[in-house]
Amino acid sequence: MKELKRLKIGIVGLGTIARVQQQALAKLRCLYALTDGCDIDRAAAVRCAAPHFYDDLQEFLHRTEAETVLISTPPQTHDAIAEICIRAGKNVLSEKPLSDRPEDVCRLYLLAKEKGVLLRTAYHAVHSVEVMWFLEHREEVCKKYGLSALRGIRCELHDPYLSHDHPRREKIPLGGSWLDNGINALSVCGRLTDLSAFSLTEKEDVRDEETNVVYRAKRKFECAGVCVEIYTAWDTVKNYKATELIFGSGEGRILLNHTFQRVELHTDKGVEILFDDEGQERLLRQYCGVFLEYAGAFAKKASDEEQTVLWHRLLFA
Repeated sequence: MKELKRLKIGIVGLGTIARVQQQALAKLRCLYALTDGCDIDRAAAVRCAAPHFYDDLQEFLHRTEAETVLISTPPQTHDAIAEICIRAGKNVLSEKPLSDRPEDVCRLYLLAKEKGVLLRTAYHAVHSVEVMWFLEHREEVCKKYGLSALRGIRCELHDPYLSHDHPRREKIPLGGSWLDNGINALSVCGRLTDLSAFSLTEKEDVRDEETNVVYRAKRKFECAGVCVEIYTAWDTVKNYKATELIFGSGEGRILLNHTFQRVELHTDKGVEILFDDEGQERLLRQYCGVFLEYAGAFAKKASDEEQTVLWHRLLFA
């Protein structure tokens, strides 16, 4: 039997998330061949699972056989690196957000079209098993428990990233709780309801005076009587992530518990666990989902421009 042609991929940025990404690519070795790693820190070579390591982006692009470049650097660098890779004729899969400047998102997709390459953004949160399970079983769950029209979504994402009342030094490059987690929340909410007509009605950021980093944020979006509220925080000393779906008055609520990978039904009678897959490696499974989706999109040359432009527009509203 003829061996399937694997997609050659190289990683730029070999930090914490890249470790998980490399593990996911190894699990999908039937689909991917990891060719190179690139990081400006030479010490990162020990974290590179690829055959070749470079500490210079231009040398990497000149020598690599990768068809796709996975950008896994700090958020503020995504757009600049993506532009360089696209101009070099490489397909790009970028970590979210694609840019920390909304005007650059459309520009990068236009450039990708001009160069004839594929540009996509990696939204790992939408590949959470509890989200995927609910999307698959949504109709039957709503019918079984009498849940009618969706009236609201409340998403909370907490990370314990403060130390001595200031953002931890190694977390500052993430750009703050809203830039880091707001895009995760929007991508999940965007899979649960069409966000295209939603507009911002409330906005609140709390910044650290010493670093100017946003460590707590709130956004409220509304459309036709449906409300989407998102809260991100680094100062609650907990790692907890959940999305609550609110239906008609007096009905039950669905909680997508991202931390414990569960789907819960909350009613006046108590809590019923509808799906539970706790104990598995959450991020690893999410990135396996990202790469499976990308392999399919690459085969079809399918862009995610529409959803990425929308979710980034709301991110920077």
